Amino acid sequence: LDLELVVPLSYLRVHEGDLRHRNIARLLRGDGVTERPWHASPDIRPRLAPSTSLKAPTNANPWTRLAPPDSNTLQRFQAALRSSTGDPRFIANGRWDGYFSEVLRDNGAPSTPVPAPPAPPPPLVPLLPQSLVHINPAYFAAHFKLQHRAAEPWGAGPPTLADLMELTPVLNEGAATEASCSLQAKPWKVDVVVHHRGRNPRPGADVRATLLWFVDPVARNRMAFNEPARWAAIAGDWTVPVQAMLNSNNGVASSAALPAGWHYVLGTNSTSRRVDLNGQTLDALNAGVASFDLNLTGLRKDRLVLLVAVLRTGVDLVLPNLPLRQLVLEQPAVAVRAVRIA
Repeated sequence: LDLELVVPLSYLRVHEGDLRHRNIARLLRGDGVTERPWHASPDIRPRLAPSTSLKAPTNANPWTRLAPPDSNTLQRFQAALRSSTGDPRFIANGRWDGYFSEVLRDNGAPSTPVPAPPAPPPPLVPLLPQSLVHINPAYFAAHFKLQHRAAEPWGAGPPTLADLMELTPVLNEGAATEASCSLQAKPWKVDVVVHHRGRNPRPGADVRATLLWFVDPVARNRMAFNEPARWAAIAGDWTVPVQAMLNSNNGVASSAALPAGWHYVLGTNSTSRRVDLNGQTLDALNAGVASFDLNLTGLRKDRLVLLVAVLRTGVDLVLPNLPLRQLVLEQPAVAVRAVRIA
């Protein structure tokens, strides 16, 4: 606080307690003994891609507060309702509470009368008959259609970090000895959260992010989901083509190919491999978010996938050729999340 010049830094965290103040990120917990994983960045956040198909209610079994669908199904329909009606009171959190019932009622959902309770003795005021709001096939079809089927829980545009924390599943850090999370072999969205500190905000146009995934290319004795020592030693030769792509004007990969096992999540050899955070502003209270589509379909159970996010902010990126663990701990522009295929 007593320095006139505060060096700005945009960064990815190694773990929740890491703010990239050290030259090497600290991995020990507060007890000074227990090791935290270096491969469970909270800023690489996978979530199921929005589904355009849901199992609809039936006339015999409409959805109600007393008989709701599972939380994932309800959240997807809540997101469609928010998009279809334009009513921001629809919160796509997968919970059916009294508030959600009343917003449904305001938006024309059908209801079934409920018998009035016995009249209370005087001088109490008698209770008015109530109705149970429900979602039947007609109401479902009226809103779960067209572009609304793929609507995000927060509406149009990129999410905020608060959106991701409130409206997506909780991400556990996991143990240091194995992959931080398990994902099914399905299409996913991966949100990369970029933090910034400094006296002045950083415009998103100065921030470029890319996401890579690595699977061991060998046929035998592949790296397993519980062998972090082997992941730690992965060579850093992939950094040269990646930084060239991020430093380029158009985000198209250079002629230098990625090493075996490495893949860009986004783009092709003739289209951009990165996301620019145009329109967003990063400061001490507001992170930026870049979203990527990741299709894990076809990967076999227990396969290890390493998701690696890389940033370029402001000036050209220069990454040293270091083993993966060392690179993550020393470079605020790099973070990793290890995934086990469920």
